Amino acid sequence: MNNILLIRALRNPAAIADFDILDWDLLLRQARQSNLLPKLYYIVKSINHHSKLPDKIQDILVSAKKMADKHRQTVIWEIDRISEALKDIPVSVIYLKGAAYTLQNLPVSDGRLFSDIDILIDKKLINKVEHYLILNGWVSVKQSNYDQKYYRKWMHEIPPLKHRRRLIVVDIHHNILPPTAKFKTNIDLLIDSSMHVNELNNVRVFSPYGMLIHSMAHLFCEGEFNNGLRDLVDIDELIRLFSKEKGFWDELLDLANKQNLNIPLFYGLRYSRKILSTPVPEDVIRKISVSQLFRVNLVIMDRLFSRVFIPNHKSCIKHSVYLAKFFLYIRGHYLRMPLHLLIPHLMIKLFTVWNDKESH
Repeated sequence: MNNILLIRALRNPAAIADFDILDWDLLLRQARQSNLLPKLYYIVKSINHHSKLPDKIQDILVSAKKMADKHRQTVIWEIDRISEALKDIPVSVIYLKGAAYTLQNLPVSDGRLFSDIDILIDKKLINKVEHYLILNGWVSVKQSNYDQKYYRKWMHEIPPLKHRRRLIVVDIHHNILPPTAKFKTNIDLLIDSSMHVNELNNVRVFSPYGMLIHSMAHLFCEGEFNNGLRDLVDIDELIRLFSKEKGFWDELLDLANKQNLNIPLFYGLRYSRKILSTPVPEDVIRKISVSQLFRVNLVIMDRLFSRVFIPNHKSCIKHSVYLAKFFLYIRGHYLRMPLHLLIPHLMIKLFTVWNDKESH
């Protein structure tokens, strides 16, 4: 852990006051590779340490902050374009994750970088929404017949759409987890409790509890951890913000129970607390009903997750990290699909990758 400077800075911002120039060189590299370099600007700002840094480091952090500001402007513009494209459809568009944080100007959106925009709509309106977006310049990213069938039949989203000119990707969801997933969610409950954001009637976001539950479900059920640390930082910041409200913990546990997502909630609270020192009361974790988690299972998961919630930089990554990511990738697919669907799917994808390599 001594060389994982980014974790130290996230856990205790005041610790960076003792970093020397070599520490800063490594810290900046770890943050950049983890898509958290702009976030580091705000960490430095929070302890009023910016002016004490060498000019070159200040310039790097300010440049990263400006990049994040550009991402924020792009997201706001794309939301406006999506609203314009769908103005003739009576549809409520629920923005998810980073776009939702940005729409509400939450602190967690400060310094956040984006790779795409995630939205959720009523499943009955999927085809109509997709049609109108295509008319306005978006095209499907996944072109193969198999990928199209896989997404539309088994997944909780349709194939991603990318704008032909602006190249921004929109992921259109109708649920937060696939219908074949081990955890059966009640999406109607999340939709009904969603909230308007601004004067645009069709722009909505999940409730604070819904945002947290969705963030945890996404991180601990999907199996992809390239942005694992960044996503855990999202959870940490959301908890620090929302837990100030009276009755927060009871409401959060109640919603997780209704959504059958106690296990992702347990993991989200456990690992944000372990890794980022998130202020989660011990009695809250004890209240979560996770009878399916045997002690030996928890020991295994601790070993796996402790190896993926680290900076995505060579100073932190060992062979055991790749192994942990592989097992969690398989686990994520197992949680998403039963074996009789999963095995043929993985075989087809393996065959496709092999053919692509042979063709090159």
